[in-house]
Amino acid sequence: MKFITRYGTESKVYDIKPVLHSSEYFDWKSSGKASVIIQKISDGFKSTFDPAFHRDEHVKFDLRGTSGALVFQALPDNFELEDVFFLQVLVFEKLKELGYILNLAEIKSHNEYITSHILYLKPSVKLPRREGKVEQLFGNVHIEIKADDEALDFFKIIVHRYNDSNYHEGHAFSSFIEYLF
Repeated sequence: MKFITRYGTESKVYDIKPVLHSSEYFDWKSSGKASVIIQKISDGFKSTFDPAFHRDEHVKFDLRGTSGALVFQALPDNFELEDVFFLQVLVFEKLKELGYILNLAEIKSHNEYITSHILYLKPSVKLPRREGKVEQLFGNVHIEIKADDEALDFFKIIVHRYNDSNYHEGHAFSSFIEYLF
């Protein structure tokens, strides 16, 4: 599919299914690299609140109101861009298991060198209702990889819970991190 121009950038559909079903992704999930990056994220989050944990300069967290974010602004040592793409697919896969639906999957071309691979997930309104309200789980989840000519610019996950009378209050960002990592 060719790129379409919208708001000064070009976009096309991001089909992650080939990666999700690839032997390379399957091998990565059972590899040491997957375990190490998951541990870096878990320890990084713990170090945000407990100085006893070593803080990795590659992993940053931000909590503001009903939103939380995880950001890599550089690749951790011994990791490649492919590992970050596999991490994005792993997060997608785990959220789908909970009942999230893919609302947007897009590749944005900012210029001839810079692209963003974006997944936007929302909890399904078909999840079981409690007291007439829909379960929002952790809220909406935005997962983005921005790469400049095959070098990571950033990897981020933004989670936003919303206040709406039709939904139960979402789980805290800390629960999101504990569930995934």
